[in-house]
Amino acid sequence: MTNIKFNGRSYNRSPESSLHSDRSYFKCMGRSLHRDIYAYHHGTIPQGFQIHHIDGNPLNNDISNLEALTPAEHGKKHRGVCSDKKRENLANIRHMTKAWHKSPEGRQWHSEHARRSQAAMAMVECQCKQCGETYEVKLNMKSRSKWCSNKCKQRNQRARKSA
Repeated sequence: MTNIKFNGRSYNRSPESSLHSDRSYFKCMGRSLHRDIYAYHHGTIPQGFQIHHIDGNPLNNDISNLEALTPAEHGKKHRGVCSDKKRENLANIRHMTKAWHKSPEGRQWHSEHARRSQAAMAMVECQCKQCGETYEVKLNMKSRSKWCSNKCKQRNQRARKSA
């Protein structure tokens, strides 16, 4: 375990950890060193923004190497960095994946997972929070389903705004 002190706090990193974030980033009680350094120099990090290491090295926490990005911007930066390595690796293992999918073990795995996904596609009855009508929705969407149609959803939103 290695540690760094910043602004009165001791941040630790565990290079041997099985978790990527613990291997790569210095942390102190749930806080990340790179985020604290950025906030120290630039003020509060906007909600939802991520702090990116410009040179790709998570151990280089110099303020000139840190920038705040939206999750979409951050994802684009990382996709470009490692896509060549990933493509090369996929090309090297593609023949093995084809063989595994055709093997008895691969067919068994797909058979079991297909049953689970079919169960998740089962339909259940819900009641619309706007009009009270019953409607059917896929089981895996039930927790997010509140209205029977977009029309009822919009009516509900208009009613809440005017209240």
